[in-house]
This record gives sequence, C-alpha cells and structure tokens, in this order.
Amino acid sequence: MNSNAVYILPPSSFTEQKDNELFNKFLVQDVEFYKVTTCLNLIENLLLRKDKFDIFLIINDKDKIALDFTENQINILDKNNCDIKTVLTNLSANKFSSYKNNFLIFSDVIDFRPTDLDKHLSLLSIDDKAFSISKSQYDNIKVFGFNSFNEDLIKFLTESDFVMDKFLSYNKSCSYFVNILNDVLEISNQDDFKLLYSELSIKNSYEYCSEKMHERFTHIFIEYKDLLK
Repeated sequence: MNSNAVYILPPSSFTEQKDNELFNKFLVQDVEFYKVTTCLNLIENLLLRKDKFDIFLIINDKDKIALDFTENQINILDKNNCDIKTVLTNLSANKFSSYKNNFLIFSDVIDFRPTDLDKHLSLLSIDDKAFSISKSQYDNIKVFGFNSFNEDLIKFLTESDFVMDKFLSYNKSCSYFVNILNDVLEISNQDDFKLLYSELSIKNSYEYCSEKMHERFTHIFIEYKDLLK
C-alpha cells in the first residue's frame, strides 16, 4: 500500500445541471459528456504519478467513467447519491486512517498538472500538521490535502461550502500549517467557457490535457461555438 491516497470527488452527479449558468445552456447529454471529459482528463494526469499514491474515484455510475482504466489503475467507490458531506464522512471512517497523506480533488478541475500534485505532496511531507489548498478564481476550494486527519477539517470544509475565506476563518482553532498554492480554473459561466477555449488553444495546455482530451473538449466547443463569440 502507498502512503498517499488521492480521491476524485464529483461535485454533483454527472447529469445534474443545478444552477450552473453555462450548463443550463447545454443539452443534458452534453453536460454529461463535458463532466466525464474533465474527470477523464484529471485521471490521465494523476496516472502520470501513479507510483506515488493510490487513486480512488467516487462516482454514481461506474459505466460512465470507467472507460479506459483498469482496476489496478484506479479504485472506484460508489457515491450512492450521497451529498459531499456524507461522502467525506464515509471516507474519514473507511479510508483516511490507512494513509499518511490524503489528497482530494473535485472532478471538474481542468488545469491541474502532475507537477502541481508534486508540489502539494511535498508540502504534506513535513512532520508538522499540514493542509494544502488550491482554489478557483471564485475563491472556491477545489483541491485540498492533509497529512493528519482531524474531524474538524471535514466540518469546517462542509460548513464553509468550500469557500476559502470562510474555511480559513473556521480553521483558526486548528493547529495546521495551511499552504495555498496556485489557482485552478473553474467553469461556471460563458466567460469561463471562453477562457477555457483560450487556455486549451495554448501550446502548454498539453501539460495537463492530452491530444485525446483536446479532441473531446473540441467536440464541445464545436457544438457550442455560439457561446464562444
């Protein structure tokens, strides 16, 4: 067993549109295709560091995502339609104690490079209690890891709705070194969609998005080219 574990957390079911301004303009099947693509892209990046950790994917429907990966590459856990607080509570009861470092990423993160993961794991390698975070441009915590589990962490994260400033205000009572790394991209509206298109048009986007994943994103861009104007 590795001493590190990475968990991929879906922020919602793959077909749930909720109040997302952008996804409300997508057909339901395209919302699903987009969200599966972001998750597949993230898994591809994580597998480049597979020797450093075990990967757990939390999902409702295994058939939608387990397309190109074998059981010895990723471990699939059933979300059972639970909310994020219940998912984290279940992980704390069944998984976190088995690993020295636990690292969690929401599956809609786009621009998370393998080198970014190295930075997070390096920060968690200290002897003192440490917590590492990457937030989005909207101040939402999208990536987080810790080297010593404390139930208060889950409480603070969920009660703050993963909003950075709220979480930090709650966390004052915990004796953790909190490390905030570079931001990641969150796609919530048409401007974000345009930014994603622009970012993936840059050559260095291949550092975190393979040619295969570029093709999948391109399919979405073509389908919704009017949103790029």
